[in-house]
Amino acid sequence: MSYVAALVGGYLAGSIPTGYWLVRLVRGIDIRRVGSRSIGATNVWRVMGWKVGVPTIVIDVLKGLVPTLLATLWWERRVGRLGGEPTLDLGLFTDRVFRTGLVANATFMAFFGSFMLCLTVVLQAGLGLDPREAGLTFAPLGAVFAVASVFGRRFVVRYGARVIVVGGVISSIGLALLSLELVSAGGNASAASFLGPMALVGLGNGLVLPALTGTVLADVARERAGSAAGVLTTTQQFASAVGVAVLGTVFFSALGSHPDTGRYVHAMTVVTVTDLALAAATAALATLLPRPRPVQVLSSSEDAPALEAVGSAD
Repeated sequence: MSYVAALVGGYLAGSIPTGYWLVRLVRGIDIRRVGSRSIGATNVWRVMGWKVGVPTIVIDVLKGLVPTLLATLWWERRVGRLGGEPTLDLGLFTDRVFRTGLVANATFMAFFGSFMLCLTVVLQAGLGLDPREAGLTFAPLGAVFAVASVFGRRFVVRYGARVIVVGGVISSIGLALLSLELVSAGGNASAASFLGPMALVGLGNGLVLPALTGTVLADVARERAGSAAGVLTTTQQFASAVGVAVLGTVFFSALGSHPDTGRYVHAMTVVTVTDLALAAATAALATLLPRPRPVQVLSSSEDAPALEAVGSAD
């Protein structure tokens, strides 16, 4: 019955024309008669600006999620009270470290997914690179990410969540440098000028992701290890999808209807600054996470299955 309620509630909430009503309330005009005549967030942004466009995007993303989430939580609690085995172990969320780690994972994945999407569009549609050239532009980022993710694990054992902080700061520096390059170059931006900042982003991300996953799951009790890993993986995937959807909409709204190279660079600047805030938030949240216990202790303790969950989540 709860699934039916979630389906109906999500459908009804998702049917609310957010753009239409917001524009009506703010300006008293019918968005269906201006711009592209769409009630979507992109047309709202172009006609009304970001002050109305951003709330439209946020509400459009959340309006179907909220009733579905509430119905799911109600059902899982009901199953637990009746002595069953809920799919989602709500007891996990009583752990402050796990909660903080989930939020940090969400901010990081929202940044990572949106950054990769928008930069790909800029390289190919904005700067005119073909797929091979765009892929080669990403090569330094990918190579540095791979090396950092492999060799950074030994630092996690010794320094714990501080590795996440350092990685988040490095990514933030890379994003800040990229933002400055985009602003200064404008329509004369070139892919070669992106390589250094992109490599820094790859280095920071390579340090953050494995450490963030391991730190969140390291102290999870053995009977909850599988459920915790599933929640973490779902959070990462969902946050990445939301980041792509929300910041992708912001990107194309800032791009305008007749984009040239300068407009692509401007749109990427908006997204990069937002991603900078998300990366900085990840680093800040990591300061609240404890240093994990040494690997040799975990491997011989009752929490060993949590380590196996770390490997599966990676």
